[in-house]
Amino acid sequence: MKVLLTKDVPHLGQIGDIKEVKSGHARNFLFPRGFAKPATPTAILEADGLKKEREEKNMIALGAFEEALNKLKNIEIVIEAKTNEQGGLFRGISAKQIASAIAKSEVKEIAESDILINEPIKNAGTHEVELKRGDISGKIKIIVKAKESKKGIKNG
Repeated sequence: MKVLLTKDVPHLGQIGDIKEVKSGHARNFLFPRGFAKPATPTAILEADGLKKEREEKNMIALGAFEEALNKLKNIEIVIEAKTNEQGGLFRGISAKQIASAIAKSEVKEIAESDILINEPIKNAGTHEVELKRGDISGKIKIIVKAKESKKGIKNG
């Protein structure tokens, strides 16, 4: 059964795509949740409009991402984390933590999915992190500092 997607559906497609799905999946999942509707000739014409709209939004989003990337090259992103005496982190810095630190700065357009790190950052110091969305990519510097710990005096 051919359906027109009215929302982005993970592992299936994006708004405006016409996809072939099993009729049970369409009736029981896609239609009731408003993710799709039957691909009638009228719906196919509507799909063209949805695709154009999606492309315009993507172009605007890519422009905003490129601006954000240029801003981030001039901003220091500092993340504080607990370390041992050798400067190793007790817990690695993940893309989620980097995205959170970026969001605390004046740049809000960077998502966790835009941050490319192969493995969590495990040492204090300066690290380069790649950001990528579509064809646009760039590197920014992340500074991981040791968090000051307040050690109490042990009695006895």
